[in-house]
Amino acid sequence: MNETRAIHGTITCSRVFDASPARLFAAWADETTHDEWLPAPEGMRYVYEGRDFTVGGRERCDMRRGDEVLAVFEHHYLDIVENRRVVWSVRAMMPDGTLISISKNTVEIEAADDGARLVCAEQTSWFVGRSMMEEHEGGWKTLLDGLEAFLTRSSES
Repeated sequence: MNETRAIHGTITCSRVFDASPARLFAAWADETTHDEWLPAPEGMRYVYEGRDFTVGGRERCDMRRGDEVLAVFEHHYLDIVENRRVVWSVRAMMPDGTLISISKNTVEIEAADDGARLVCAEQTSWFVGRSMMEEHEGGWKTLLDGLEAFLTRSSES
């Protein structure tokens, strides 16, 4: 058990995309599409197992460099409203099971004048003895950049 005191943080970000709410939601919901745009850190990749994108559904995601597992993420979908919202929890661990963090993530989609606005909120407790706020904020920016690039590419084809 990790005895380090929890450090808490909240991140909120948003972006308007040139896409309909339905297209934006599909990018999150469809397994193949999701894998196309979700960027992993340089030199790493995500490997999903048991993906179940339903309320109450669970999945596991390993972050790997080559064959080495660097971190394990267990996702649990708490609420899904088609074309509107996805809420899930994430339990992040080291490969040996040491707890890194627990978070609740909410993504809301709303129509905007020029497409759809995506609003993301993450509430996290870190158990590694330090805040990883900067890393998580950077992760959200990279994630939204990857989604934007995918939507641009797929609209051009």
